Amino acid sequence: MSGQPTDSIEVPFPYNLYFTPGGEEAIVVVERLQTVEFRDRETWELRGSVYVPSPGVDHMDFTADGEHFVASTEWGGDIVKVDIEAMEIVEAYPAGGAPVDVKLSPDGSKFYVANQGEAYNGLHVLDAETLEEIGFIPTGAGAHGLYPSKDAESLYVANRLGGTISVVDFETDEVTETWEVGGSPDMIQLNPEGTEMWCADRYNDSVSVVSTETGELIERIPVGSVPHGITYFPNVGDFNLGHNGVYR
Repeated sequence: MSGQPTDSIEVPFPYNLYFTPGGEEAIVVVERLQTVEFRDRETWELRGSVYVPSPGVDHMDFTADGEHFVASTEWGGDIVKVDIEAMEIVEAYPAGGAPVDVKLSPDGSKFYVANQGEAYNGLHVLDAETLEEIGFIPTGAGAHGLYPSKDAESLYVANRLGGTISVVDFETDEVTETWEVGGSPDMIQLNPEGTEMWCADRYNDSVSVVSTETGELIERIPVGSVPHGITYFPNVGDFNLGHNGVYR
């Protein structure tokens, strides 16, 4: 593997890229046009698209059966559920604020959506079937990136304006720890062993490495301006659903 590009595909204003759990389709998030495109994974031909009537469609995750995805609209404050086969919105929840990263619970019953809006700073807990809000978990200023622990017992929340990481128990939906790591942790990825958390520091031009055993900062690595997404590769899981190293 050379790490060099071998080809390019023309798509309009790509922001995020995902793959359906079945592997047949690529999903291109066209944030600027409020559109989600469905493309054949082999040929990259456009199969269809969904217009999202709320600006800033951005992060997403899939239901346990792989038949739907739930996406946030950062600028419009909405959360939508899309039927992949029908290519249409089937549910919507007006969350308000600025919802961003989305994660399915390990048992497939709930979605967690980080809301970095000033009046929110926490997680919406939504029923995976109906998209109704069944709880809200305050975490910290600028709640943004989400990632499950290696043992699937906790959800890590990056609070990028507060310089903290919140640890949320999946069973109780309560914050069990808050780690003061500094910087501006944005998106999160774990090493394969689950012992280190790597965070892109959006406003500090750095990447932070944090121990998941102690919550202490191990190292802060200077990088280029405004780092955002981060992926630790290879990693655990049978396949990668795209974006920030979302594995299943």
